[in-house]
Amino acid sequence: MNPKHQWLLFSSLLTKSPHHQDSLQIQEPKPALTGGSDILAIAVESADAESTVLVLKDRSCPSQQQPSAVSPTLTGVVRNCPPQDRGKEAWCFLAAASLILQVSWGFAVSFGVFREYYFKNPPFRKIHSIAEVGVLSSGLIQVLSPLLVRYLSGRPEKRMPMMWMGMIICTISSIGAAFARTPVQLIMTQGALHGVGSGFLFTPTMSLMDEWFMQRRSLANGIYYGACSLSAAVLPPVFSAMLERYGQRATMISWSIFSGTVMAVCLLSIRPRLRLTGENQISQKSPLSGDISYSFFAKPIFWLVLVSNVLQAFAQSLPSVYLPSYATDMQITAGKASLLLTYYNLTGLIVQPFLGTLIDKRGVLIPLILSSLVPSIAVLLGWGFSRTYWSLAIVSVVFGSLSYGFAVLRSRFATAVVGDDDHPNQELIVSSLINLIRGLAFVSSGFIGASAVSLGEGIGIQSGYGAGKWLPLILTTGILFGMASIGALGFLRTKKQKMNVREGTSDIIE
Repeated sequence: MNPKHQWLLFSSLLTKSPHHQDSLQIQEPKPALTGGSDILAIAVESADAESTVLVLKDRSCPSQQQPSAVSPTLTGVVRNCPPQDRGKEAWCFLAAASLILQVSWGFAVSFGVFREYYFKNPPFRKIHSIAEVGVLSSGLIQVLSPLLVRYLSGRPEKRMPMMWMGMIICTISSIGAAFARTPVQLIMTQGALHGVGSGFLFTPTMSLMDEWFMQRRSLANGIYYGACSLSAAVLPPVFSAMLERYGQRATMISWSIFSGTVMAVCLLSIRPRLRLTGENQISQKSPLSGDISYSFFAKPIFWLVLVSNVLQAFAQSLPSVYLPSYATDMQITAGKASLLLTYYNLTGLIVQPFLGTLIDKRGVLIPLILSSLVPSIAVLLGWGFSRTYWSLAIVSVVFGSLSYGFAVLRSRFATAVVGDDDHPNQELIVSSLINLIRGLAFVSSGFIGASAVSLGEGIGIQSGYGAGKWLPLILTTGILFGMASIGALGFLRTKKQKMNVREGTSDIIE
């Protein structure tokens, strides 16, 4: 019998005296093991002190609450929760969630190829406002996060209906975009409507992720967010070929059918780890349950983490937007320049799971520094002095592989702010607020990049650092990423996790 996943009731005396079952009292629960153990010991004694029941509670399965009294229905083994961090059900959930992210958020980050097609073809030819479609869609996914978390708090049963609604909205948005003929129609369908639908899919998935993964949560997040990098690398050439051959309407209708089918199949495979129970069963507690407190606003680490995320979000997308243009200014062909983005996204896909594993094993500090200072150096030294294709390819690989680390760090940022793993509802609030601010900063990054590029337009291409024209953009990107490492100050004094000690019943109850 595995104590990690079920209660063990040691009640040999109780079975000899069944009448004692009606007079049992619960003592104060005490931790069985220190240092973040998942086991909680509860001593249950009869009124005449002639019998004792030792209950080992699995805190990794928070569905099991402390009983107010021990009844015959509680003697025996309580029904298991599926295991966390391992097992077929956990990995099937992660695979299904990652596929949903690929066809929802992944579609949003692939808008660049649509923008290029729309800008060159009627009815949106040379209309600059359509560039807001991609930014609006990606931004809304993150901006809606805290509002949806607040609504879902105490309502975990609403998560799956919300995800089905999100799937329907995303499908309708693609069909609407197929028939859009004005910029407003395109912005409202492929931009706003798709962003809302993707937000309805993204936020419930985050709470489910926190149910299924604890010790390997950052690894799971690395795989999950890596799905976006895969979409950004694979979908643009596919959409480009379809748009050129079949046009806007056929491409969007085909995508709505394909994506809707994929999301529906994946949603059928997604289930909460903590099952809702009936009246006579032990009630279950999900990461969305519990009282909501905003005391974390008073913690300096919250503000350090928030500022770090804002600075990183300002600069995150700038290389992917402008690096191909820089390459063409260096007399590199357009085909090779576009391949830089493939290197950028594929290396992010490969490195994110490894970065997540490092976070799970070593904590936040080292990955945070790697995800901020190393990209800063790659931009300031690599991009600034690059003149050849392969030097720019190295910049794309280094920057792309590590700059996505902040997405993987999301859950661990929230855990550090809250202080422990025992308040998953608080962690969701913190992470959703970080997503909100990041979304707003991401939208603002377009204006920051445009302003930096406009400053260099009058300089023209020169032989010096940053090729003259690109100097303001390179300095802006590199400095912002370097300043994003300020969040590391919040983790320099964090205490090391205590080691699990003392096993056995003699050490559990003194």
